Amino acid sequence: MSDPIMSQETERAIYGLGFFVISWSVLEATLEVAIAKQLGLGPKDGSHITAGMQFKPKAVMLKSLLNRDKTKNAGAIATVDKVMQRGERNDALHSVIGWDERGLVLNRRRNDSGTFTSKEKPYTGVQFITVALEIAGLSGDLKSALGISDVDYVNWLQEAHKEANKSE
Repeated sequence: MSDPIMSQETERAIYGLGFFVISWSVLEATLEVAIAKQLGLGPKDGSHITAGMQFKPKAVMLKSLLNRDKTKNAGAIATVDKVMQRGERNDALHSVIGWDERGLVLNRRRNDSGTFTSKEKPYTGVQFITVALEIAGLSGDLKSALGISDVDYVNWLQEAHKEANKSE
């Protein structure tokens, strides 16, 4: 970027935000694959169920399915609980994003129960990258706990995409 108004830290934060968004996308796709596998569905049928769902319903559905065998799925359940406690996704995707010399500033404005609130959260590039790595780690933990390999994950998504776009 060549905008003289943006500091190097702001530029790093923009790259970090991109890494965070990618990491979160991988996590959500992992939830989708896990749900379908828990239901015994293939990629196309699993995608029919999960494609229109937002994050929280996916996480709640997966946890409910995992709770069918709490002992066997204890590690995966613990990971889903950790994922559900993360608030950075909503901060990043539902904020008005600005910047200053500190990096990016996420202004989370809400109007819950008729009361308007506005909170600023500055993020540096290092902070976004740290959060992205933590999210990627949780995704990896979930895949490991449920026996989803990286190859399974990629093949699953590619097969669902091909099936959805097959001419009938």
